[in-house]
Amino acid sequence: MDNRDSANDITRTEPVQPAEPPVPAAEPPAPAAAPPGSAAALVSIICGIVACALDLLVVTVPLGVLFAIVGFGCGFAARRRGHRGLAGLVLASVSLFIVIIYAASVLVPMLADPTSRL
Repeated sequence: MDNRDSANDITRTEPVQPAEPPVPAAEPPAPAAAPPGSAAALVSIICGIVACALDLLVVTVPLGVLFAIVGFGCGFAARRRGHRGLAGLVLASVSLFIVIIYAASVLVPMLADPTSRL
C-alpha cells in the first residue's frame, strides 16, 4: 500500500502551454508629410538666400535681382495658397533693398556731378 500511496502523492502537473510569442513593438508613426504646394515656399526661401548672397558681390547684382524676382513670385504664390512663404518674401525684399542701396551709391554721385564717370 505504501507504493500506492506514494503514487497518489505525486503531484500531477498540467502540460506546459507554449508561451505566447512576444508582441512586436509598435512601429513609430510615419513623419507628417509636407502639405501640398509648400514647394513654392521652399523655392522662395532658396531664391531669397541666393539673391542676397549674389547681391553682396557687385558683379553678380543682376543675377541677384533675377533670383529676388523669382523669390517674390514663389513667395506670393505660396502665401496665396495658404502656405508659409513669408521668409522668402522677406529675403527677396532684403535683396532688393541691397540693390537699391547699390544703385543709390552709383546714381547720387552721378547726379551731383554730371562730369563723373562710372
